[in-house]
Amino acid sequence: MARRRYSGKNVSRNTSALQFFTDRETERSIIKRFFQAIMQPETPVEKPVLNFYGVGGAGKSNLVRKAIQEWSEESPSKSFRVALVDFDHPEAEKNYTPATALWDIRSALARAGIMMYYFDALYAIYWSKTHAGQDANLDLSPLAKAFDFGLDKGEKTNEVFGFFSNIIPETWADAFGDLLSSAENATSGMKLGVVAARFFANLRNNKKIKATAKRLDFRQIRQLEEMDPEELRRMMAEIFGIELADTLEQDNLSLVLALDGFERIQQKSDIEEAIREFLVFSMLDEDEHPTSRMGSIILGRRKLEWRSGGKLEYRKWNSLIESHRLGGLARADALEFIDKVIAYE
Repeated sequence: MARRRYSGKNVSRNTSALQFFTDRETERSIIKRFFQAIMQPETPVEKPVLNFYGVGGAGKSNLVRKAIQEWSEESPSKSFRVALVDFDHPEAEKNYTPATALWDIRSALARAGIMMYYFDALYAIYWSKTHAGQDANLDLSPLAKAFDFGLDKGEKTNEVFGFFSNIIPETWADAFGDLLSSAENATSGMKLGVVAARFFANLRNNKKIKATAKRLDFRQIRQLEEMDPEELRRMMAEIFGIELADTLEQDNLSLVLALDGFERIQQKSDIEEAIREFLVFSMLDEDEHPTSRMGSIILGRRKLEWRSGGKLEYRKWNSLIESHRLGGLARADALEFIDKVIAYE
């Protein structure tokens, strides 16, 4: 009997049909192979940037989230981390800046349990200079998951605060003085102060931080405080990238950083440049070759095309990108849809 179109009784199967076409098993397999490659630091990945692009509604966000979920269930590893940043939010369309975009990335790393010191201190100082006398209008909860903002039990608070106050301006140090007596009631602005305080305190005894300091050529931490906000902003991406690369190496970690909703960033060249520069310093070594511990998945409506890498002016930057378009259904897909999902008489 000749096949005819499905009847109204099969309309309820549309949900199953939609799931069938948005499952993206092939693309998820690509992501999983990418995860597997990044997990093997002895062999650097030739193309450390995996780009999925296509019109809105193509299933990009669900694709990466489902791949991450499946991977965490199938191949859990303490030495492999995935950090996801979603730029598809109202703030990304309004008063979004390179600094806040980098802070969103930093917060995602915190949720993945990756510790930072230099960037946190740098951002705290930058924020204090640009928001004098204000409390931080900033969500610090992701960082709170990575480490406690309050002072540890038994910690010599006077010693920490004394060291802190010798580094930063007295006026700023006074603003966080209440932390000594009541860390639980600290405002977010005070918590930013503790970020810097802990960094300065740990600087004396932490070999990892000292190694990063040497690479950054920070002879005196006081340099940060002497810089104006624009100088601090310009160096954020480089410091962030270098510190992340050092952290992954020193802590024997591998990382995939997923950036979703990247079309919001592509509309603002200064933010895109800051993120590109951050990725260069975190994923490429001094000889401009991919490192073996980090990759990035970037999802947006437009294909990713970068002709340079910020300060490095990396001429072959696009050769490091593997792009895949998520578009409409191919004829073969449609035929498979008819045969496997919709019932025919």
